[in-house]
Amino acid sequence: MLNMNFYGNPVEEQEYSFGSRLPKGVGKIMEFTKMHGLGNDFIVVFGEKELPADAAELAVKWCNRFFGIGADGLVYILPSEKADFQMRIMNSDGSEAEQCGNAIRCVSKYVYDHGHVNQEQITIETIGAGVQPVSLNIRDGKVETVRVDMGEPILNGLQVPTTVDANPVVDHYIEANGHAFKFTAVSMGNPHAVIYVDDAVNFDLTTWGPLLEVHPMFPKKSMWNSPQFVTVDMWTCVYGNAELAQHLLVEPELVQHWYPLS
Repeated sequence: MLNMNFYGNPVEEQEYSFGSRLPKGVGKIMEFTKMHGLGNDFIVVFGEKELPADAAELAVKWCNRFFGIGADGLVYILPSEKADFQMRIMNSDGSEAEQCGNAIRCVSKYVYDHGHVNQEQITIETIGAGVQPVSLNIRDGKVETVRVDMGEPILNGLQVPTTVDANPVVDHYIEANGHAFKFTAVSMGNPHAVIYVDDAVNFDLTTWGPLLEVHPMFPKKSMWNSPQFVTVDMWTCVYGNAELAQHLLVEPELVQHWYPLS
């Protein structure tokens, strides 16, 4: 049985607090913390009792990088009956993510650094991967790094989910806009697909990422990653669960770096 841990670079945060002087009709004051792990950035909100009914709408508005706060996602830290806290993640398009390796690291750092837990071993509930154990590395009273036991990777095509009835799904053909690719499917709580390319720097990420993400072969959408054998430093922001995928020996090549397409 293969259990995978995500032990990334230190997450960073910046707190924001709005004062009480607001024009009439503006609405309630919201406090949030801007955090990122490996460049994957989030608006983190603590203190709500449950996920707001308009969370999807708020995510689209606040995550907008031109007219909002700007982020990859909106993360709520909520009470949990099964773990120390529950994490709910709304993507910038308003959809909900089942799990995210970088988000859970940010959440873990937040709850410790702000005094909501005082132990170095905690648990975070997710909607896609259940309760996940987290180990905190503390230095000078603050979380320096976070190690998350992400559990066993799902390789069964129908469980990822994809429409492909195979276990595992490796080198499976997919076509988009007249072009064919071969992909490997894996889920670490949310669906991922991996394709190998000869030149990750010049691969047209902005075109193929959105097309493949919503392909009918992935009923819950997917996160696409394009690894290359050689080291490339151009793309530095990666997703936590995608970072894990490089350790799955599903291809004969040794993969050193991963780059998100969306």
